[in-house]
Amino acid sequence: MAVRIGKLQLKTAVPEDLHRRLLAATGCSIAEIARILDGPCIAGSVAAALAPILAEPLSRIDLARLIADAGVDVVRPRVARLYAEILHPKESSHGRRSD
Repeated sequence: MAVRIGKLQLKTAVPEDLHRRLLAATGCSIAEIARILDGPCIAGSVAAALAPILAEPLSRIDLARLIADAGVDVVRPRVARLYAEILHPKESSHGRRSD
């Protein structure tokens, strides 16, 4: 999986402990983040959802700036699709990481 932000293509990988990471960082579960991404968001909210699933770490502040520059309304649906795939995975579990 990957997500395009402006001219950047960022690889993603879902950690086994994504639920725990999201709860610690945002206070929200995976399903709650997916619902939040279905509606209007600010760049910081999209960054909070995307940061834990990036294959290469990027600070949430830098990520929020990239998202804002690319357009939140452009990036948000892309991240929402990633979360839809996380919630409803296909037959295989490719792209998972265990760190």
